[in-house]
Amino acid sequence: MNCAQKLILMTLLFWLSVEVYGAGATGTYNLNWGSSDEVLEYHSCGCSDSCWVAEVLDKKTRQIKARLRCDCEKSYFSIGANKIGSKSEHIYEKSCSRFENLDLNEKPKVIRKTMESILIHSSGTPNGTP
Repeated sequence: MNCAQKLILMTLLFWLSVEVYGAGATGTYNLNWGSSDEVLEYHSCGCSDSCWVAEVLDKKTRQIKARLRCDCEKSYFSIGANKIGSKSEHIYEKSCSRFENLDLNEKPKVIRKTMESILIHSSGTPNGTP
């Protein structure tokens, strides 16, 4: 490998490491969910925990039933296994303030109640109140 190839490889590895670190990915956590057939999973993606995704999944198939997320600014919801940012994703609220500045035990409760509301109102647009 010549010097130019090594430099290119080192540059690519550097930018890859920056991308992985910048993604801020954390582990996935199960939140309290009242169904034995489903699980509510949560993971943070950055912005001091203002970027996060919560999904209700079928325990056996791992099929996504609903998603609630915050992108550091707005909160979004979708029903079913749609890609984040797809046309089937809808704005839940124009801010994420409902989920911010809560103590460690309160945020999972608010997310759970909001997901319950979304699933109850999945035949139409949720009313925005958990």
